[in-house]
Amino acid sequence: MVAGSAVAFALGAFDKASPVTSPAASQATGVFPLPEPWLGLTTTSPPGGAGALVTQVTAGGPADQAGLQRGDLITAIDGQAITGPAEITSVVGAQPVGAEVLLQIDRAGTLETVGVIVAGQPGSTP
Repeated sequence: MVAGSAVAFALGAFDKASPVTSPAASQATGVFPLPEPWLGLTTTSPPGGAGALVTQVTAGGPADQAGLQRGDLITAIDGQAITGPAEITSVVGAQPVGAEVLLQIDRAGTLETVGVIVAGQPGSTP
């Protein structure tokens, strides 16, 4: 078998009309799990308002690297106003690892936009 054809079999990119003659090739195709998208922060609903209040930032995580801090109020994600933490989870969960999400934050009365690169959650399936 030529090296290039072995790669094609491993990725499942072979002609389906061709018979598969190698048991290893037939087992190599399939769905590969991806890591769970993660920003490395914990939020809660703010008292008396919309948005998501940052209560914890994981040291070294994507949110920490982007400069988010405990006490920041996230008011929008990718330009869409949010009413609570569940919307952050939903939007981030739909992103591929490596994508950037833009968080609008209110930090002590000053509005800022912070770009955060979505990472794979540590311990999730690679």
